[in-house]
Amino acid sequence: MGFKALVLAAGLGTRLLPHTLKTPKCMMKVGNVPIIERWFNMLEKAGCEDVIVNTHHHSQQVEEYVYNRRASNLKISCKYERTLLGTAGTLIYHGDYFLNSTTILIHADNACNIDLNKMIDTHHNRPSECVMTMLTFNPEDPIKCGIIKSDERGVVVEFHEKKINSTGRIANGAVYIIESKLIDYLCKCKKSVKDFSTEVIPCLLNKIYTYHTNEVF
Repeated sequence: MGFKALVLAAGLGTRLLPHTLKTPKCMMKVGNVPIIERWFNMLEKAGCEDVIVNTHHHSQQVEEYVYNRRASNLKISCKYERTLLGTAGTLIYHGDYFLNSTTILIHADNACNIDLNKMIDTHHNRPSECVMTMLTFNPEDPIKCGIIKSDERGVVVEFHEKKINSTGRIANGAVYIIESKLIDYLCKCKKSVKDFSTEVIPCLLNKIYTYHTNEVF
């Protein structure tokens, strides 16, 4: 299938200090491969056509890596953000680019071994009212995660972002497959929102399907 992707790679990496003083977090290596390259490989295998990577912290390093990357079928463009737009703000800013296509939104500082093709197949078989599919996983420390509860069909009915009193054990993996209908809604009605987890997901309860992984995350 053909689809597009937005890879969020602009974060400051404060939780990884001092490692991120000189290296952006998306360029940290897992299995001797930069995390962002792991995502590029998954996207390429899944048939992705176009990718936007937003940059900010150590943007030059990210851009040099992307534009000197081996030749592939991926068309990758880096978009520098002088002022951070936020996870939702970046998607809205590039909304026209992603309209009329299925879009995968990825946080480039997450590393996992998911089969992206299986997640895409799950998304195609989502309930008709769902406009998005969210990757979920079982965290070691739920307090540090956004915790979801789903119904018997796998549709999100509750979401709690990093709350101490949250009792759930299934977490948001911050990989989303999004339909154009949702992007159009955000561009028209939610232009001022910045954060996807705290400002978008709570508005979409009962409209988010889930794909759960037991693989390394």
